[in-house]
Amino acid sequence: MDNMIRDLYAKMVLGGISGDAIIRERETEVDKELKNTGIELGQQEFKKFRDCALSVACMSEELGFILGMRYAMRLYRECMPNTRDNWLY
Repeated sequence: MDNMIRDLYAKMVLGGISGDAIIRERETEVDKELKNTGIELGQQEFKKFRDCALSVACMSEELGFILGMRYAMRLYRECMPNTRDNWLY
């Protein structure tokens, strides 16, 4: 089921025009946080650190989406126990 949710995440969040805005916002926030650390880094070190931070942010965002979808499906199933939607779990 996680693969289905990951596909949904890719289509909904990363696809389309809104996905570009989300990616730019994430990059802006990571840049701001890195600059606020007060750590002096050279250009090359900053790029490596930024790439790593963006990678972690992307993974965390995707995991949060997956966990949220799992929770939503569980909640839906609890609210609708007598339906044929038992395929969710």
